[in-house]
Amino acid sequence: MIDAVKNINTDIRSNLGGFKTQLDADGYNQQKQVAEFIKKVNSKKEIDTEKQNTVDYKKFESEVKNFLKDNNLAIEFSIDDNTKKMVMKLIDEDTKEIVKQFPSEISLHIARILSSSLEAGNITNVKV
Repeated sequence: MIDAVKNINTDIRSNLGGFKTQLDADGYNQQKQVAEFIKKVNSKKEIDTEKQNTVDYKKFESEVKNFLKDNNLAIEFSIDDNTKKMVMKLIDEDTKEIVKQFPSEISLHIARILSSSLEAGNITNVKV
């Protein structure tokens, strides 16, 4: 009878050992599935973020053209000779008057003064 009890104890241990091995394998598989799921979610977030940060330039151009046309404006780009900065002007189509300029004329004037003073090596005595 004692041997039977010992055998039962051994059988239980071996069966529990197999069960523990199965639990460990299942736990590993679940961890692996969770890790793969997290990778998929993170890659989808990256793709969504890239889509949000992507600019549709054709759509932007179309919207700008429509805005300008609706407001009877023209746009002009040029390079300032002294500062080598790009200048953008919004011009009224009817009057040919400059509605808005970026950078402003005063900003360009200051940049020109600083530029010429730097070339002369005379930055400390600049008068604006």
